[in-house]
Amino acid sequence: MRDGLTPMKRNLTAYTKNSFFSYADRQALAEIGVHLKHLQLIEATKIAYWWLVNESWRFSPIFFYEQYVSRSFDSQYGTDTLARVDLTTLDIDSPNKDYGVYYQASPVYSTRKVLHSLKIAYEEFTFVDFGSGKGRTLLLAAELPFQRVIGVEFSRELHACALSNIAVFAHKKAKLVESVYCDATLFEIPLDNLVLYFFNPFDEEVLSQVLANVNISLEKHPRRVFAVYHYLPDKGLFENLDRFRLIKQWHRYYVYEWNTGSKL
Repeated sequence: MRDGLTPMKRNLTAYTKNSFFSYADRQALAEIGVHLKHLQLIEATKIAYWWLVNESWRFSPIFFYEQYVSRSFDSQYGTDTLARVDLTTLDIDSPNKDYGVYYQASPVYSTRKVLHSLKIAYEEFTFVDFGSGKGRTLLLAAELPFQRVIGVEFSRELHACALSNIAVFAHKKAKLVESVYCDATLFEIPLDNLVLYFFNPFDEEVLSQVLANVNISLEKHPRRVFAVYHYLPDKGLFENLDRFRLIKQWHRYYVYEWNTGSKL
């Protein structure tokens, strides 16, 4: 995950900058209070139900286990992936720097769970992480027998760190694991079957360009493609693409599949 604080990013990343209770928690509680004050029980119940479905999982035992696994990952594997990095501290030669979001490592337990849930023949797919940063997601994907695992990163420092992490990670099952130093909008989409991964890596301006590149490639060369998005800012970004359909939503992960048949 890579702060220019547009409204979209502010809503998505505020939980990392506040207390134990996130922006969504406090906002929901405030709205429930307003409705109860005016005896609007149905509206208060609707908000409470939304919170239970979308946010309450962060107070479950699994969430605390997630925190433990994520924080112990580097000590277990001898890597350097945990520490958050603000892009303002990096020397990035790209016109899209202002659209990037800070680097934050993907959660270990949840990412593993989502990748395993795809139930595909991994050896027939290439995995691509856009905005791969230090490469933690590349390492998690490399635990599966993908044909290739590719990270796309526009920060030279983060790219170098990813290369070091790939070199020391001893649990790779993928045939090839690499980090590519490249602006995501210029990355050439591989012609393989694909699993595309995004952890809120950049603002809508860049994301739209990347998705347009993906769509053009798929229209020219139809193939099986899944897109996994953690903290999706706007579902419309995928819904505006004719052939991507949502097949799974779990916590804040959205999994889309590209329909190789006629347009939906």
